[in-house]
Amino acid sequence: MKILRLEVQGFRSFSAPQILDFTTMRPGLYHVTGKNLIELTLEANGAGKSSLFEAIFWALYGKTSRNLRAGTVKNWNGKEKCGVVLDVVATSGAMSLLRMWGPNALEISGEQVGDRPVDQPELERLIGMTPEAFLFAFYFAQFSPAFVDLVASEQTTVFASVLNLGLWERASDAATRRSDEIEQQIQQLRETTARIQGQAEELLSQDYVKAEKGWVKGYRAELQAAEDAVLQTQQTLKVLDAEMKVFLKIKVTINAQMSVVNELTADFHHLSQEMTKLSAQNITKCPTCGQTVNQAVSRQHIKKELARVKLALDSKGVELSIANKKLAGLRKQIPEDCEVVQRDADREQRFACTSLSEIQRKINPYTKLREEQERRGEQLAEQLDETESQLHAAEKHIKTAQYWIKGFKEIRLSLIQESLAQLTIEVNETLFQLGLQDWSVEFDIERETKSGSINRSFTIMVRSPHTKDAVPWGVWSGGESQRLRLAISMGFSNLICNRMGVHPNLEMWDEPSTWMSEAGIQDLLMVLAERAKRQQKVILLADHRALDFGGFAGTLTVTKDDSGSHVSTV
Repeated sequence: MKILRLEVQGFRSFSAPQILDFTTMRPGLYHVTGKNLIELTLEANGAGKSSLFEAIFWALYGKTSRNLRAGTVKNWNGKEKCGVVLDVVATSGAMSLLRMWGPNALEISGEQVGDRPVDQPELERLIGMTPEAFLFAFYFAQFSPAFVDLVASEQTTVFASVLNLGLWERASDAATRRSDEIEQQIQQLRETTARIQGQAEELLSQDYVKAEKGWVKGYRAELQAAEDAVLQTQQTLKVLDAEMKVFLKIKVTINAQMSVVNELTADFHHLSQEMTKLSAQNITKCPTCGQTVNQAVSRQHIKKELARVKLALDSKGVELSIANKKLAGLRKQIPEDCEVVQRDADREQRFACTSLSEIQRKINPYTKLREEQERRGEQLAEQLDETESQLHAAEKHIKTAQYWIKGFKEIRLSLIQESLAQLTIEVNETLFQLGLQDWSVEFDIERETKSGSINRSFTIMVRSPHTKDAVPWGVWSGGESQRLRLAISMGFSNLICNRMGVHPNLEMWDEPSTWMSEAGIQDLLMVLAERAKRQQKVILLADHRALDFGGFAGTLTVTKDDSGSHVSTV
C-alpha cells in the first residue's frame, strides 16, 4: 500500500484544512519537529506532530493508535467538521478515503471501487492490511508497544497472522477432516460393496434358467398330449362320421320300409274291419259292394265276400309280416346308442380343443423371473462397478488427504523457518548499523520440550559480547534495549511487507530515540536515512529535540498557535 496525499481538518490540534502531498517528497529521512506557540515551555511537545501520523491511521481504521475513537479526535476549539481525506494505492487499486465525524461517515471513491459508502471490514479488505500489521510495518507509534514488547502469546499471534500461518493450520485441519470424511465414505462404500455382492449371490442362488427349461419340457409334453387328444377325437369323429353316413342311408331305407309297413298295416286293418262287418248277423246291405241283401241271395254273396276278404287279409298279413321282419332287420343294423356316442365324441373333441387352447395360451412363469433376474443382475453389476470405482477414487483421495495433513504442516514450518531466517538476518544487520557490533538476536516460535511436546511460544534470545550464552530479550534495558527494539521493529517491518507483498512509500516513527544516547541517536538517524534510500521511501521521524544530522532530506514543522496546528515543509 502507498500513501499519496493527506488532507486533514478539525482533527485533534488541526483546525483549518492542512494538506501534505507525499508524492512531491523525494525518498529520504524527514525530521518532523514542532513549535508550540501556545505553551512555550513545552517547546516542540504538544504541537501536533503525532496528530499528523494519527490522522493517517484514523482515516484508515477509524481509531488512533491508542484506540481513541469518535468525539475524542475532534478539535476542541475549531468550528470545522472533523474529517480526513487520504489518497492511497492499495491492492484493489487507487482510491480516495473520506472519514468524517459529526456525523460519522466513511466513503471511498476510485476507478476500481466506484463512489460509495463502505464499512470498516470492507475497507480493510480493500486496502489489504489490518491495523495491527500497519502499526508494525508503517507506523511506529510512540505509545504503541513494539513487537518485542508484546508477551510471547501476543508475539506468536502477530507472527502467525503476518505469515498467515493459520491458513496452513486450517488447511491441515481441513485435510484431517477430509481424511476422516473419506475414511467414513470408504467404510460406507465397502459396506455397500458387500451388500451388493450379497444381493448378487442371493439372486444367482435361484436357478430360473433351469426352472424355465424344466417348465418348457413339461409344457411340451403337456402340449403334445393335448394335441394327441385332439387328434384322437378327430379320428374318432371321422370314423363316427363314416358310420353315421351308412346309418343315415339305412335310416332312409328304414323310413321307406316303415311307410310300406304302415301302408300294409292300414290295408290289413281295413280288411279286418270288412271281415268283421261281413261276419255280423242280420246284415241288410253288403259292406263292400252296397247291394241289398235279401233272404235268397244273402248267404251266397256274403260267403263269397268273406272268402275274398279272408284271402286278401291273409295275403296282407303275410306281406305285413315280411315287411316287419325286414324293418326289424334294418333296425338291427343301427346301434341304439349311436347318437349318444356321437354326442359324447363331439363333447370330447370340444373339451380336447379347449384344453389345447388353454395350454397354448400358457406363459412360462420362469421366463419373467429369469428376465427380472437378468435385469436385476445387470443393475447390481452396474452398481458394483460404480461403487468399486468410487471406492478406488476414495482410496486415492484419502492418500492425498493424508499426505497433505503433514504436507501443510511442513509448508507452515518451512515458512516459519524461512521467515525467521530472514528476520534474523535483517535484525542482526541493523544491530550492527546501530552500533551493537558482535551482537546477535535469535528467534524461535516452535521448539520441542523435554517431554517431547511442541511449545509454540515465540522467543527472542540475544547474544552479546558480555554474555556466555544467549539470554532472553527482556533482561536488557536502557539504551541497549532501545537499539534492540528498533532493530527488531525494522526487521519485522521488512518481514511483514515482504510476506504481504506490499512496497510502502511511507514510514512513520514517533519519538524512537527515547533512552538513547547522542551517539545512539546518530546511529539511528544514519540507519533510517540509509533505510529510506535503500527502500526508496519517505521516512518521517517525529522528535521533540532539535536533531543535528546532515542526512535529513527535509524537515516538516508543525506549528501550533491560537488557530490550531499548521504544517510547513522545508
